[in-house]
Amino acid sequence: MHEVLDQISAGIADLSPQLRLAAKRVLDHPNEVAVSSMRAFAARTGVHPPTMMRLAKRLGFASYADFRLVFQNALVHTGESFRDRASWLQELAVEKGDAAVAHGIAEAASRNIAGFYSGLDMDAAIRIADLLRRAPTSYVIAVSAFYWMGAYIQFLGRMALPRLRLPRANGTPLTEGLISIERGDVALAITASPYSRQTIQAAHFAKKRGATLAVITDSRASPLAAEADELLLVPTTSPQVFPSMIAITAAIETLIAIVVSRSDRATIDRITELEQLRRREGAYVEF
Repeated sequence: MHEVLDQISAGIADLSPQLRLAAKRVLDHPNEVAVSSMRAFAARTGVHPPTMMRLAKRLGFASYADFRLVFQNALVHTGESFRDRASWLQELAVEKGDAAVAHGIAEAASRNIAGFYSGLDMDAAIRIADLLRRAPTSYVIAVSAFYWMGAYIQFLGRMALPRLRLPRANGTPLTEGLISIERGDVALAITASPYSRQTIQAAHFAKKRGATLAVITDSRASPLAAEADELLLVPTTSPQVFPSMIAITAAIETLIAIVVSRSDRATIDRITELEQLRRREGAYVEF
């Protein structure tokens, strides 16, 4: 987004009066571009909608939608207000219907999945899987919506990682759940913008205690990226209010699959025993 704003700023003097008016509004209110339709932004600027299209094409974009997408992506990654994102969803539904909202989610999900796997550092994923397998105890550090991602890791991994722990902050600092962590243990932190202070503090605590820190996050600019001994980057861009969990789920499933594939016969025996126990106790509906 900042590159586009710099481009507008550098060329604004050469624009026609109407384009200059639109460009000034973009410079003054860049987040408004992300959350407004072309028609709504033009009305607030005092120009006709085709003027916004001409500005976008003047800047090298094939369409206004491509121009606005730059600002939408920046809005998600810079942690701007949930209110702005929610407002944009409502405007999209009014302008193009509810199907457009679903289509936007589907497009973001597809991009995030493709982005994760195309950029996957397989060597790092294997190293994290091996750290989890070999650690005396592994801890998943995650809060809020990411806590349930941690619960998913625990559910998937309980057969292959019986010493996996998921501390939960129940009115107490998350660090209290890490009081037993020590050198040789592994902490796996999951976070994305907006980054949780509790997660960051707990990860720092684990590092100070000598644990190895693996991080799943959305950017190298994440507060924990530089702290990580091992790092997996996962796209979380979404038109919805909160970060998308689609690619994070894919990362979790990939990690656990690698754990299982590199485990020993005892892991297979535990998986078999647990499955038999569940079936004996009627955990599943049999057809």
